[in-house]
Amino acid sequence: MIHSSLYSRWVDDMVGPWEITQRGIAEALHQSREHIAKELTRLREKGYIVAKLVYVNGSKRQLKVYVPSPKGERLAKSLKRMLKGEMGPWPIGSGKREGLGAAVG
Repeated sequence: MIHSSLYSRWVDDMVGPWEITQRGIAEALHQSREHIAKELTRLREKGYIVAKLVYVNGSKRQLKVYVPSPKGERLAKSLKRMLKGEMGPWPIGSGKREGLGAAVG
């Protein structure tokens, strides 16, 4: 969520950054593209992200980029505050690492 929110302001209806494609997110998070694809599907189903088909620098065809929905932007802001220590303890889940989408239930 936080990664996509960092780049979402550079997305318009035609062009977006490579960093928020499946491969870009996978490289940034040191995860497989397949794992990221599953997590993005979960986040999209829960309404936290939106997929857009846009041109990406260096690509001759359109690719999907993933940007936070308004609901996702609110979650990303909460996560950023929590990571900065502005919130109390981790508010969601059991504390176990359950995947990238675990923080959203």
